[in-house]
Amino acid sequence: MKHPASQDDSKRLKQENHQLKELLQAARLVFSTLELNTALDAILKSAQELTHTTATSIALLDEDTGKWSVYAHRGFDKDFLGSARWKPQKGGLTEKILKHKKILIVKQRTHRRFFKDPVRISRKVKTMACVPLVFKSKVLGILFSDDFTLRDFSESEQRALTVLAAFAATAIDRAKLHRLTKELARTDGLTGLYNYRYFHERLEDEIRRAKRYQRTLSLIMLDVDNFKRFNDTYGHPVGDAILKKIAAIIKESIRDVDLASRYGGEEFTVMLPETDTVRALPLAERIRRSIEKRTCGTLGIHSKEGAHVSLGVACFPWDAQDKDDLIQRADEAMYTAKAKGKNRVVTYTRP
Repeated sequence: MKHPASQDDSKRLKQENHQLKELLQAARLVFSTLELNTALDAILKSAQELTHTTATSIALLDEDTGKWSVYAHRGFDKDFLGSARWKPQKGGLTEKILKHKKILIVKQRTHRRFFKDPVRISRKVKTMACVPLVFKSKVLGILFSDDFTLRDFSESEQRALTVLAAFAATAIDRAKLHRLTKELARTDGLTGLYNYRYFHERLEDEIRRAKRYQRTLSLIMLDVDNFKRFNDTYGHPVGDAILKKIAAIIKESIRDVDLASRYGGEEFTVMLPETDTVRALPLAERIRRSIEKRTCGTLGIHSKEGAHVSLGVACFPWDAQDKDDLIQRADEAMYTAKAKGKNRVVTYTRP
């Protein structure tokens, strides 16, 4: 007959082995993917399994707005995702987590001031283990392990959550780095606009979509007039500054659904989904005027002259039937603008 102490040791070892296996399985899933949703779901599943809690969730910080929101969850209803959105309040739970950067167990009975979240109150959460996701001393998110009863979290459960939080922080950082790497691969290093290769990929997709849904798609080709003279007269640094300024003006002038790219050298393109020539023409003219006005007497150019651009506009399916034709038609219109005296917008017209 086993001694009670021996039985306890055996039970504890069994639990530790189970915990270790669960953590190793989570680690394999997390570090075998660059898909953040997949990694965080594996972490939340393991957190539920190891702490026997009803629900788990991860909140992430939007650095642009300073707001936190629920990014992923398990065990809550489908409306929970995105329902909670908040800014840290002085003396509030999030501020405390960010300040101490360690696991915090809060219960409704003893920490009522932290239970002001209407989203969790409506779902009758009674106990929360809150774990900051820390990477290189920076809090990237918070892992919540929620229960609908008042309960304690053992030291073993708290250790497991801390390890899972470290996995989650690493997964978030890897996903950010992956997105940055992909973004750098498809953007132009000087202007920050999309590059030639990505422009062709997206235009192919947009043409396909326009054909399928019988939509229009306009393309603007833009070339800086007399750009060689800028470089020869003022030097390449000034020429580069002009290109960056023009790129910024283009980006400010277009919608979120539009796509601006540096086509090569001093040439740019602007792709306008679901836009016909009638609507594309005023936009092209606004871009032209803004460039002329906002580069005048700036960027080290000691004259009243600003940069001038010639723009050509063509539209699918009116002017072209495929990607290459559309580029060719917009390019022809742009060179017509140059032939007519430069610093103007011309739409493609059939010979």
